[in-house]
Amino acid sequence: MFKPDGSPIAASARSLTLKKRPEAPLSLPNDQPTPFSGLLPTDSAMHRWAQELRRLLDNRPHADETDWQLQGHAVLLESEVLEEVPPLLEEVAHIAGLPLHVFSAANVVEQFLPWIGELPDAAPALVYLTPGEWMDPSSPEAEGEPPACAGGPCADAFLRAVQDVIQSLSTRPVVLVTAGRGFEQLCICLRQVGYFDRRIRAPEWNQDIRAGEFLRELGPGLADESLYAKPRRLGALLQAVFPDSRRRNLTILALKRLAKHQQRTVGFTDLVQMATRGTTEEDPMPVDPASRYRTAVHEAGHALILHLDSSEMSAPDFCTAIRSRESHGRTVASFEAIESRGDDLTAGNARHKIRTHLAGLAAEHLVLGADKVSAGGSGSDLDEATRLAAYMFGDWGMSPDSSTSVLQASNLVTVINDRHPADDPRVTRMTRQYLQTEYIRTTDILRKHRAYLDSIVEALCRQDVLVQEDFERLWAEYAEQSERPQLGRLAMNTAPECGLVWSTPET
Repeated sequence: MFKPDGSPIAASARSLTLKKRPEAPLSLPNDQPTPFSGLLPTDSAMHRWAQELRRLLDNRPHADETDWQLQGHAVLLESEVLEEVPPLLEEVAHIAGLPLHVFSAANVVEQFLPWIGELPDAAPALVYLTPGEWMDPSSPEAEGEPPACAGGPCADAFLRAVQDVIQSLSTRPVVLVTAGRGFEQLCICLRQVGYFDRRIRAPEWNQDIRAGEFLRELGPGLADESLYAKPRRLGALLQAVFPDSRRRNLTILALKRLAKHQQRTVGFTDLVQMATRGTTEEDPMPVDPASRYRTAVHEAGHALILHLDSSEMSAPDFCTAIRSRESHGRTVASFEAIESRGDDLTAGNARHKIRTHLAGLAAEHLVLGADKVSAGGSGSDLDEATRLAAYMFGDWGMSPDSSTSVLQASNLVTVINDRHPADDPRVTRMTRQYLQTEYIRTTDILRKHRAYLDSIVEALCRQDVLVQEDFERLWAEYAEQSERPQLGRLAMNTAPECGLVWSTPET
């Protein structure tokens, strides 16, 4: 990889190898870093493009202008997460055997044209122009002849110069690349045959890749085995809570500080605590034992429904009752659960999500009693449950009772003209009735498995974070004793002694 002045950028050391089997752990880093590879799935469009480039370069003496026109001298990569594009391009360059040159958006106008003018005709290059104002996204869309660019004389002159550069490449082994969330981000004058005339969708990073990049940045020797044991769980947490590099980098630095100050390795529970509280270093919030206990009951309700009401009985990835200024605990579904995968939501998936949102309030009412339920603690949960139910009945034409075709057909109408579903009294009435019914059913599930609920509460009082393995152990213990009648281990409306003292690692 090279800077615009032609000097190489040192490739960062990749310190771990990802296994491909679903449950295989990551290899712990050795003293000698192992090269990292496999960012690009072999069946991805970008991987096929890299192989095409390789074949064309290997056959360069016989390649003519038509070959290069079909290959494309300028390519637009489409990605929802633009910061993930450069590492993918590194792998494209490696596969194709091309040096990669990167121009930051701020330097494209000043440096790119002089640099490429001095590049020897025979020098192969993959040139990445990072997205920015040079793309002139203000140009209007139009059919037929493209209009004049709307970015002013300087931008117009620069874009014409870029057009000239692309046209001059002919049979030169040079490919220009930029990226955007959609083609409309690139000026229409560059979206024509002979210019940026090839669009490729960049693959999304999967959980393995997210975990591997995070651990590589954290560095060898700092992470314990809990961070390597289930890479997809780690990747799912990163995607849910730290979706951009800014937040991931701040978290990595905070973990390094924690490891340095406490002279220890860091683990998955440390990351969960930062996911809940953020990276702010502060004194523990003064919370009375009753509030701490109520938070544990609330999160235990979410966790039990996530586990027992899921299609495949998938225990949550983690649950914490740590209270902060931004959060009163957090429970995250298993990445393995059907309800967590993809966006093809079924009626059963939607019902499970609604029950999960209602479960915190239901658990408080069941365990603590009506007078000790948090007045506002379930507000955001009820917002999400209401929103999802309103979509079901207002936007998707679903029925609260679909047990027969007649009942399923009773609500085959949707809210139109961009009105909010809550504006429709019919939808509001159906939503309220549905939430009432599902709240009762959720409470019944919690009551049926009260001993398991109590064991989760006790565990959350003893330790800051429960991970999937903890739930599996608690469930196994509960299942062994489920043949004989059990009373709840916690007395209703009273906080256990274990709720009086919580251990909170310093950060």
